Amino acid sequence: MRPLVLTIALLALAGVTADVQTPDVKVITGATLINPTSATAVPNTVIVITGGRITQAGPAASVKPNLGAEVIDARGKFVIPGLADMHNHLGVGGMSFGPQRENYVANLGRLLAVGVTTVFAPGVGEAEFMNLKAAAAPDGSPYARFFGTGPAITVPGGSLGEQGPAPRTVDEARAVVQKLKAANVDAIKFHRDDLAWASKRTIQPMALDVMQAVIDEAHRQGLRAYVHAPQLGRAKEALRAGVDGLMHGIIDEPIDQDFIALMKKNNAVYVPTLGLFGHPERIKDFGYRAIHLMTLRGKEIANAFYGAAAQTAYFAGCSTGGQNALMEAQRFPEDYNGILAGAAAFNRTHLHMAALSVWQNTHATPGRFIQPGQLTLINNAVLAQCAGHDDGLATDQFLTDPRACKFDPKVLQCTGSSVPPACLTAEQVTTMQNAYAGTSDPQNGQLINPGAARGSETDNVFALGLAFQQGLPEPPFDGLFYWVFGPSFGVLSSATNYANFDFHRDVRTVDDQLADTLNAVSTDLSDFNRRGNKLLMYHGWADPLIPPQSSINYFNALAKIERGNGGDRAEVQQVDFRPGDGNKLATTQRYARLFMVPGMYHCSGGPGPNAFDALTPLVQWVEQGVAPETIVATKFVNDTPPAVQMTRPLCLFPKVAKYTGSGDPNVAANFVCVAHDLDSQTPAPKFGP
Repeated sequence: MRPLVLTIALLALAGVTADVQTPDVKVITGATLINPTSATAVPNTVIVITGGRITQAGPAASVKPNLGAEVIDARGKFVIPGLADMHNHLGVGGMSFGPQRENYVANLGRLLAVGVTTVFAPGVGEAEFMNLKAAAAPDGSPYARFFGTGPAITVPGGSLGEQGPAPRTVDEARAVVQKLKAANVDAIKFHRDDLAWASKRTIQPMALDVMQAVIDEAHRQGLRAYVHAPQLGRAKEALRAGVDGLMHGIIDEPIDQDFIALMKKNNAVYVPTLGLFGHPERIKDFGYRAIHLMTLRGKEIANAFYGAAAQTAYFAGCSTGGQNALMEAQRFPEDYNGILAGAAAFNRTHLHMAALSVWQNTHATPGRFIQPGQLTLINNAVLAQCAGHDDGLATDQFLTDPRACKFDPKVLQCTGSSVPPACLTAEQVTTMQNAYAGTSDPQNGQLINPGAARGSETDNVFALGLAFQQGLPEPPFDGLFYWVFGPSFGVLSSATNYANFDFHRDVRTVDDQLADTLNAVSTDLSDFNRRGNKLLMYHGWADPLIPPQSSINYFNALAKIERGNGGDRAEVQQVDFRPGDGNKLATTQRYARLFMVPGMYHCSGGPGPNAFDALTPLVQWVEQGVAPETIVATKFVNDTPPAVQMTRPLCLFPKVAKYTGSGDPNVAANFVCVAHDLDSQTPAPKFGP
């Protein structure tokens, strides 16, 4: 049986009676009912489900179920209204890209686990659509209910030219819809915008007669037609043609009365693209408040379920989850006893500026793009020069400490008759040199965000590095700049947009509005430490999205609070490891420890040992006082258990693993941890740590 999560919003908590139209009646008794609209928990409730719909819900004394109904005893369980996700592609990037296919069905399970009971996917490949339908169909399946469109219909060379059908004529459009109907799709989705989402070029949008044929044939087949048209003019054209809904909000200009009238005439569905600009409270929720409130409510529910308060609480997150983790430690030290923070996106505004910088770097001229295969070429050259010179093994397919590598991509510059992709042009050399150098203020040279680590180069777009970022029509993760500059940030003719963002003038504008809310950069963890709490951080040395130096910079800047001369001010003292530093490192490691992971991409994956358990050592540290010195990481063959390729110890920073010289180099026991104290890229104080 599915978990007790209901898909229909509750009619009332005081008991609502409806006429019984079908003998299919189920009654859930004894559950604690969570009402999210009032943030209340109602114990010992009765919920009546008639013909698949909730017809009564409320305290047992106020609900009168029908006699003879099937009764489900839910004492000791909680019931919440299920959430419906109306736009979810179930994988990174969204469509039918191969490496994500294995995750699609698993994602349906993850969504159900957090209360999303129904998912509508407006665009997945036909094979994936059939797999998802089969997995989610049985009543007892552990997955959210699934509905979708199959592959979205596009235009030749357009949004999904390689994945979705692209009819050129009215007859082809009808045939495409008929084929999708035969595949048992639940609706039809098509694209009406004029942007090729694999590059920044514009394309000819779907012809009006082809669009009309798609919509008309969908209706003849008993299907609704939904459009991807985030531009007001394109959306109106689709609405006049009879489209049933928009899968994105309008982003290029404000909607008008004509648009509203067309929506009402069609009774059209509108799935908004939720922006945060103009909504400072939402930005606070994203920045820090939502996780804290979730924690409070979660503890209340757990305490009610077990009848006692938990003795310890733990938080674990990576990437944005890592930012959440550090926000909790800094702002709400009473929330968790142990915090696990991986690859933390803690310096949020400057990290997103780095993504802008990478995109501008590769789009400065057409010649600045790195071609397919060239990042692998560069990575091979990095390893050839540096592997084995950083206390790692010469045979490693990753670097143990990239800071020891001074590789200059200029060594790959084309000479003589050699041409790309077998070498780099002078412009491509500039692209890579800039990527390694990081994001800086062009007027004073101050570093805003560290650069890419050598050894993080990969052609794998799912690693979210340069290969992924340069191929997008605009910079990745640039939503927060819309919060500051509004929709015009996406318009190239506007004063400030993603292509002309000024890293001297515009940085302060963004930071003035967002830094205090989004950046988890406080190094005062004195209250967290005083409570006996523990922070365990980790970061992949080959992370191509968030530079690994970022976590090192934060750890290095963790401070102990000391009373000033007058006893009335807090004096922040930065941690460093120079001779004569006293016990700063040891003092910091009593409550905060960092482990760097050789060869791991962003949070997982990569050529190095990337599978490890950091939570158990954290629990042992909190509950038994045993602080971790090493964590054993495993590299599985093809990153798929159980066959083990190698194991390697993750060492307590600033140490790294070094082979002892004897024994199997694929076994962690044959390595020791040695100290590395190398130069680092550190942002200017106003942008750091």
